[in-house]
Amino acid sequence: MSLFHLLLTSLREQERFGHGKHQAKKIAIAQAHVKGRSGFGVAPAGIYSINTFAAYRRVAREYANWCKQNTKARTMEEARFYTGFYLQERIARGLSAWTIQRDRSALRKIFQDSELCWEVPIPRRKLTDIKRSRRAVKMDQRFNESKNQELVDFCRATGLRRHELAAITPQDIYWKIDKLIANVRQGKGGKAREVTVLQGTELRILQIVEGRCLDKPIFEYIPPYMDVHSYRAQYATARLEQASEIEVSRDLGHNRTDVIRGHYAGRR
Repeated sequence: MSLFHLLLTSLREQERFGHGKHQAKKIAIAQAHVKGRSGFGVAPAGIYSINTFAAYRRVAREYANWCKQNTKARTMEEARFYTGFYLQERIARGLSAWTIQRDRSALRKIFQDSELCWEVPIPRRKLTDIKRSRRAVKMDQRFNESKNQELVDFCRATGLRRHELAAITPQDIYWKIDKLIANVRQGKGGKAREVTVLQGTELRILQIVEGRCLDKPIFEYIPPYMDVHSYRAQYATARLEQASEIEVSRDLGHNRTDVIRGHYAGRR
């Protein structure tokens, strides 16, 4: 069996598609507490997202190819030895901090070691490293905002992720005291949350959902070339003018405010 298939087999054995990551993370944090650790940044065992699996699979192939060209590693244990050298070389090549951190996360998952390459200093992630969603790119030219205005307006007003936009129905839009809420039944990691619609856009959202079947998705189709994350960023930036970082973090489906600072600091 080739090295790539050995690495891929390790990933496949950790597939948890369809299972709730939220509960698994609670267990992982509890186990960390038993060991006297804070639990901050602890990742649960397994891979719960198909997209994450696909990204890690690409890393596995890239690493296997690198090992083939630069080492004599043929087994998992032999390949494990070179992970630090691999990351150091990629850092020296000037790859973005986001790419390096993704690679390390993938390698840690492949070799099932949460402290793998701890000795390698990973560059800090910066907004300037991001290649998508911060400015116009080629993909954006293939998406026509004017032809999808309702979808764009809804996304800017709620900051939902792509799969959340595809699932939300008119009955998920309701008033709670003086706030219009977009109820996400299954967000990232299977977690539900109530999102506060951006103040000042409530009427527009009600206009969009008016007359639609209550239990059917509001939007039948989310164009693949729509840069959902950019509208999500616009929502976050506007909401930070109306609410605290903690509230906005919860609206976006994040548990930590440092995610908001890292992505949206200076964009207010």
